[in-house]
Amino acid sequence: MRDILTNLTGIDERIAILRENPRELVEQAAPYSGAADEELTSRRIAEQEAQLELLTKQRGELFNNNVATTGHNIASTLERGEMR
Repeated sequence: MRDILTNLTGIDERIAILRENPRELVEQAAPYSGAADEELTSRRIAEQEAQLELLTKQRGELFNNNVATTGHNIASTLERGEMR
């Protein structure tokens, strides 16, 4: 179960980074104008969103597989402060 928690924590950290990246890309692109800059920013944001969607799906599958195979809800474990 500790491996699952470690994997979930790692995925959560990557999700947090990916959620912040599009905001930073927009802020970085704001001073520039032009179709090429806007296209590059749009493409990079789309890539980040695709990665975020994939990680969110992986996290859900990992979480659901843990519950299905062990009958144990890892969220309850985390709420009780175990496994930390």
